[in-house]
Amino acid sequence: MVTETSESYPLLSDSAMIDEISRTFLETGQSNTAVYHLTEFIDSVSSLTLRHPLKLNLKFENGLYLVENSTFNIFSFSDNLKTAIQDIERHLFFLWEEYVLDDERNLAPESIQLKNILKEYLEEIECSQKHIKQGKSNRLS
Repeated sequence: MVTETSESYPLLSDSAMIDEISRTFLETGQSNTAVYHLTEFIDSVSSLTLRHPLKLNLKFENGLYLVENSTFNIFSFSDNLKTAIQDIERHLFFLWEEYVLDDERNLAPESIQLKNILKEYLEEIECSQKHIKQGKSNRLS
């Protein structure tokens, strides 16, 4: 079963939606997959924010959540869905520090391409701006 979660729960915050997806997966007690569009980071103290929703493929099997993003070719797994998504966030923070903050003269052409994709999806903001941005829902148009 594949579920498009952003449409199923459009009024929930990302954190509440993740809890709901986790409950649904656990209640069915079988292998499930879902597509989830992350619109804000769970880690609210970060200086990074998403410019666009980030598509995550979720899978629950044998008691583990697998979270994958094909845009950045990253994945994570855990027995807790929030933890798996937070690991994806940590991967993105690492990629930002390694590629976006580095001088392009130090990067290979493929790395510069990754840097540009990261800058398309992410932006660095001050913490005070993050609280203002989180006050509006970017899921509803």
